[in-house]
Amino acid sequence: MSKLSLAESEIRILEVISVEGNVSVSQLCDKTNFIPSMARRSLASLDRKGLIKKYRMGLPKEIALSDSKHASLFRDMVLESRHIPFHKYLSGSSLEVLSAICSLNLCTRKEIRAHSNISEPSVARVFLKLKRVGMMQKGESGYVLSQRFETLKNFVIEFRHYMNQKIAKEFSRNSVILWEKNDEFIIESDTKKGNENDFHLTGPSAFGRFGIPLFMMISYHFYSPREKELGLEDTITHSFLIPMSQRTMLPVLLVWKKNEKKAKREHLMNIAERHGVRELVNSIYDYFNSEGKQKIEEFPRWEEFKSKADEYGLRV
Repeated sequence: MSKLSLAESEIRILEVISVEGNVSVSQLCDKTNFIPSMARRSLASLDRKGLIKKYRMGLPKEIALSDSKHASLFRDMVLESRHIPFHKYLSGSSLEVLSAICSLNLCTRKEIRAHSNISEPSVARVFLKLKRVGMMQKGESGYVLSQRFETLKNFVIEFRHYMNQKIAKEFSRNSVILWEKNDEFIIESDTKKGNENDFHLTGPSAFGRFGIPLFMMISYHFYSPREKELGLEDTITHSFLIPMSQRTMLPVLLVWKKNEKKAKREHLMNIAERHGVRELVNSIYDYFNSEGKQKIEEFPRWEEFKSKADEYGLRV
């Protein structure tokens, strides 16, 4: 479900509605030459993806673009570039490739393969297809999205966000996404399910696995269609991706101290770099090396940390 995609028939329907406005199923079939059963299957899929809505005006139902942000952006994109048959270029794996490029600033086939759900040959085919119409350009470090397709970029990002939210709500109705990049995200909720359907307990919610059990009213889960198990380094890094305070920093320091001989610094730094929190991880080393003399706003006083460490039997 995490793969971002639209079938060619779905995009063709969206193009028609974007230009023509509200249409009935029969009118849609006339415009696209689709048989009714094919049109209805595509409409059902578009409805699940938050792109259309159906309502009754007189006897036949009419189809319109939904009020979602990604639907509005799709319409703007089509109206800005009516000469481009988007259904030929954005179907298949194209949106998955574009999502990786737009969300993570990835620009090589190998990078995109590592951060998406498609193969490297598929990435190469998408690059070739999009380059042909000018959507992709080759820069110094690799392929990038052309600046004149800014609306396409915004559509892809919003579409991904909508699908991420849908996945999160299916896992827990009261979930809130705290952080996301492409098809990976962290949620907060009052549901604690452990590892299930690509969701993994993380941050303070997973510290019990590493010797620091905490009583918590809420839980943090990391969603990824690729990660099969989270290690200590992942859990610590994810703690910096949720809203920080002295109250949440203290458990991070405790689990760090408990496992300081097990943590692989190079691996930890690589993960921190990938998530943009390398400086925060470095600040923990500074905190311990200076015994709290390195004043950082989110960090507790050294004496407070020592007192809490004693409760967990940690020698400081």
